Amino acid sequence: MSFLPAAHKLLASLKVGSPRWEILNYLIRNAVGSSNAKSWEQIHAYLVSKKIKYEKGSFQQGLLKNTRESDSFIGSYDHGSQAGYFIINTQLDAELMRDWY
Repeated sequence: MSFLPAAHKLLASLKVGSPRWEILNYLIRNAVGSSNAKSWEQIHAYLVSKKIKYEKGSFQQGLLKNTRESDSFIGSYDHGSQAGYFIINTQLDAELMRDWY
């Protein structure tokens, strides 16, 4: 059920160093599974450290939306300790997303 292989495939198709590449690379390295979800603030701080300007709306209407139409679905949740964005890695992660919607 893991979307991690598809996320790696998508990463390889993106321009290295682009905002989308940096975000996906960050999520692959730091946010696999809902228990490792990263908030937009954490993602944004990472981008700032790379001197990349990118807004949350651009992320939501760009990379996030695109993955929801492909095999590399980035999950999101806005409740409790699992709030944030993550690469779906288990059935539990997928169920969390399903129940949120």
